[in-house]
Amino acid sequence: MFIFVAFILCGTAVYPQTNDTANQTMQTINEALSQGDCDRAQRAYNVWKVLTEKTNNSVVSRIEECKSKKLTEGAIQLIPIKKEDFIVHKVNKKETLFSLTQKYNITYDELYELNPLLKEGGLRMNMEVKIPKKSVSAQSNATSSTNSSIESRIAECKDKKKLNQEPVNDEYPELKVEKKNTPKFIFHEIKEEETLYSISRKYGTTREEIIRLNPDAKNGIKVGRILIILSETSNADILDE
Repeated sequence: MFIFVAFILCGTAVYPQTNDTANQTMQTINEALSQGDCDRAQRAYNVWKVLTEKTNNSVVSRIEECKSKKLTEGAIQLIPIKKEDFIVHKVNKKETLFSLTQKYNITYDELYELNPLLKEGGLRMNMEVKIPKKSVSAQSNATSSTNSSIESRIAECKDKKKLNQEPVNDEYPELKVEKKNTPKFIFHEIKEEETLYSISRKYGTTREEIIRLNPDAKNGIKVGRILIILSETSNADILDE
C-alpha cells in the first residue's frame, strides 16, 4: 500500500516537470526555425519526441522546409557566359544609321536590339556601336566576291584596250606612230543620294556605258559599291595599265 501511494505521488510530481520541459523544447524549436538554424531545430525536435513520445507533422514539415531553403541558398548556380556575337564600330564623321545598315547589310531592328539607346539618342561622332558578327562575316564574303568581280572586270577592260591600241612600227622606227587618246579606267565608290545618272554626268559618260562595264548595276546601286568608270577626265583614282 505504501509503495503504491509513493508511486502515485512521484508520478504526479514528474509529469508536470516533463510537460514544462517539452513546452520549453518546442519554444526552442520555434526560435531556431525563425533564425534559420535548421540543425538546432532538428536536435530540439528529437528531444521533444522523446519527452512527449509523440510526433508533430507540422514541425517536421517546417524543419524540412528550412533545410530545403538552406540547400537552395548555399547551392552554386552555374551561369553560362554568353559569347559575344558582335563587333564594335566607332562612328565616324557624317555616318548615319542608314549608312551603317548599308555598310554592314543589317536592319534598323538589328541595330536597335544591340544598341537600345540609338532609338532616342541617335548617333554621335566617336560613339561605339555594336554590330552583329553575322553581318560582318557576310560583308567580308561580299567584299571578297566584289573584289574578285572588280579584278575580273578590270582585266577584261585592259584586254580590250590592248586590242584597240595602234601597232608598233618596227619596220620604220624613225616614223613615230601617232597615239590616240586612250580613256582611263577609274574606281568610283557610290555615295549617298548618288544615281547612275548623276555619276554619268560627273564623269562625262552615259548610264548605258556604266551598266556595260558594271552589269549588276542594272538592278540598282548601293552605297559603298565600287563602280568601274570609263572616262577621259576624272578626279578619282586612275587604274594603272
